[in-house]
Amino acid sequence: MPIEAKVSQLLTFISLKASDDEWVDTILENQKAYSAEHRSSQVENIKKANYDISQTLPQLSKMYLNLAGGSNGISNINNTNL
Repeated sequence: MPIEAKVSQLLTFISLKASDDEWVDTILENQKAYSAEHRSSQVENIKKANYDISQTLPQLSKMYLNLAGGSNGISNINNTNL
């Protein structure tokens, strides 16, 4: 994952080659960051970085429909229909 994806304090980079002990230590060190209270405080950072599904869903839907050869009668997809 590129460093640009680190849009909040919720993301911690650790090598896949790291030992099991390193993974456990990292998880335990970041346990507070994973709490629901802290996660909710990071929502704005995620939205500002355009990683919020509610912002990208219309664009993705349009792209997939275009790749599939058109809407096939499903031209009214939006967040409320899902």
